[in-house]
Amino acid sequence: MSNRFFSSHYILLPEGQIGRWPIIHFDDHGTIIHIEPDFEKFKERPGLEFHSGMMIPAFIDIAPTNIHFNPDVKLKNRHFSRGTIILGVSDVASCEQSGFPLLVKSLDDGSNLPQEAGRDAVQVNTPLFERVRSCSGFPISQLANICEQASEAGSFRDLGQLATGKSPGVLLLKNFDKTNWTLLPHSEIKWLIKPHVGVSNR
Repeated sequence: MSNRFFSSHYILLPEGQIGRWPIIHFDDHGTIIHIEPDFEKFKERPGLEFHSGMMIPAFIDIAPTNIHFNPDVKLKNRHFSRGTIILGVSDVASCEQSGFPLLVKSLDDGSNLPQEAGRDAVQVNTPLFERVRSCSGFPISQLANICEQASEAGSFRDLGQLATGKSPGVLLLKNFDKTNWTLLPHSEIKWLIKPHVGVSNR
């Protein structure tokens, strides 16, 4: 990957703010060099990749250690295809793997996470995006809250936010309610940039 410029109709900024007509400059490792703040003066430029929808950060899906989760390859691929980059597991031995999503030891105390961020025994195999999408009228701003709190709780400081200096991975969100800024049952995401991260077992 070389330096790239991405734009879209909208962007999910830290703390749940939604910006319009953003331009994000990434380096060759997927780290955000700059986000142009003046959304009202959007201009096309050579090499700019425009995507219809909203750019959002990749998901971090962790849970308390009392939730047993030992995913097979097919299930890990499903989580990653739905936008999850970090996936917490209860068995630390399961963390010895490469590729995405990165498996890390789940938190001993996940009580500070938003309710939607924590898996329970019933929905342990369901990707985070599918869980929140199934909640009627789930606010898109809450996705930022989930990503930010999970990154802080898990000490994944470079992830969770579309902000300068971060390398969170970028998803494109499509088919959402632009009046109320909520997810719809048929909302979809696709990968734009996969992050370049290394996470040790925790």
